[in-house]
Order: sequence, then C-alpha cells, then structure tokens
Amino acid sequence: MDWHFANLEYGCAAPLKEVSLPYWNQDDVYGGFGGAHCMIKGGYGTVLDHLFKGIDVRLNHVITEISYEVSDLNEIDGRPKKVRVRTSAGEEFSADAVLITVPLGCLKANTIRFSPALPDWKESSIQRLGFGVLNKVVLEFPNVFWEETVDYFGATAEDSNSRGHCFMFWNVKKTVGAPVLIALVVGKAAVYGQNISSEDHINHALMVLRKLFGESSVPDPVAYVVTNWGLDPFSRGHTPLLQ
Repeated sequence: MDWHFANLEYGCAAPLKEVSLPYWNQDDVYGGFGGAHCMIKGGYGTVLDHLFKGIDVRLNHVITEISYEVSDLNEIDGRPKKVRVRTSAGEEFSADAVLITVPLGCLKANTIRFSPALPDWKESSIQRLGFGVLNKVVLEFPNVFWEETVDYFGATAEDSNSRGHCFMFWNVKKTVGAPVLIALVVGKAAVYGQNISSEDHINHALMVLRKLFGESSVPDPVAYVVTNWGLDPFSRGHTPLLQ
C-alpha cells in the first residue's frame, strides 16, 4: 500500500495528511487531462523558444514591485501607461498591463510588492492554497541496465516515512537519446529531502536500483541533476494543491 500512497503523494506533490480529502483529485472534478502522457524532446524550453520568436524577452530581471496606482501613470510615446514594474537592479518598465505568471510559492512568500496591495479576497486565496514539494533525481548512466521498452518502473520502501524516496523511475532514453533515469522524490521524503545533499539523494537512488537489479549490474552515473524546488527562490515549491 505504501507504494500506492506514494503515487498519490506524487499526484498531489504533498504528504497525504496535508491534502483535502474531498478535493484532493480536483482534476477529476473538472474533467481531468485527457490523452496519453508524453514528453517533449529537448524539454519545454523548445516550446518557449518557438513562442518567443519576435518578442522582446528580458532574462535575469528579478521583479520586486508592481505598481498600478493611478497617480503613477507614465506617458510613453504620448500614451499613458497604467502599470509600472521595478526590478532588484533598480530598473523600471511601464506598460498598459502586466500578466503575472510567477509560481504560487513566490506569491505566498510576498516576494513581489504590489501597490496598492492585492485585494483581500485574492490574498486570502493565495494563502489558503497549498504549494507542495516534489523533486527529481536525474541520473545518466554509461549503459542501459533496465528493461529498455518500459516507460517507468517502481520500488517499494521498507519504511513508510521514506516511501516516496525514489519510489518510481522514469525511463527517458527515447526522449533524450541517452541512458537516463529520473527518480521521483515525493511526500515526506520530498520535505525532508530538502535538507540533505545531492550526493545523499544519488546514493539513495543507486541503493534502490542495486536492490532491484543487483550490485554488479548498476554502474555509477556519469552525470546527474538533483532538483530542490522548495528552496529555489524563484519557485519556492512545485505544485499547487487544495488543503
């Protein structure tokens, strides 16, 4: 059962005790997301690269304040601009409108100052929503030692508290063209895992894999990436949830 509980915690990006019982699977209420699961070769960045064509994109600009006071109207090219955006470097941009798509974790942490403040109903909604933690351990190996035709495989933990620590491995060789597995870290393991090193995560993933396939069959990885979305100042979490 622990593996199935971990799978639910993966879907919610939070320990089950923090998730609303009647509304934990809100996707079902609104029709869900139909169709097969898929991955984009080259990652989602390839989608953005296409959408950004012909658009002035400014990277590495940390927004600290958004002002939409009537008294702050600026005129540019003879037209009044209704919104002013300030960055941590002291730069200012004026516009007719601003579409804000920052992660919920940043809004909950008030990393952007709004002037005037957001209305109470909106601020209350931001604070009542949860923002869970889910992380991934990405491992590239010198060769494939797992069943190459499967999309994913799972592993059960001996301790319920660590049931979400590398409980599922995604086989992404077809997507990235290299022997790569992605291990999921969810539930309590994801919360606790924010305080341990990348090396500890990698060693745990290798321990799980070597229990599944044998010590001699699993080589050391040639490259790795370990995410830590909860401590990333530009996300402060991974997925919204109903508490």
